[in-house]
Amino acid sequence: MLADVLDLSEPGGVCVASHLFGEEMHRIVDEPETRHELQAGLNDAFEALAVAPLACSIKSALNLMGLDVGAPRLPYVELDEDETATIRAMLERHGMLQTMGA
Repeated sequence: MLADVLDLSEPGGVCVASHLFGEEMHRIVDEPETRHELQAGLNDAFEALAVAPLACSIKSALNLMGLDVGAPRLPYVELDEDETATIRAMLERHGMLQTMGA
């Protein structure tokens, strides 16, 4: 993960999840003393996003958040109902999507 790469004195990495968690990724880079704790707080998000290819999961998340980014390009396809539910639940846990009761 990013914190481990940074601990090896590497300058960074390709972090697809930064489309959703840009501020947190920035803090992981800028706050070495807390980077592992910050990353640990995102582990459930990384797990949820892995339900499908990241390009598909990120597009689904952004669409659920109201950003019209469209469908993934072929050969990728949109997430099915169960995969979308996983992404929706993760967004709700992270306060990035309003719950139905709110």
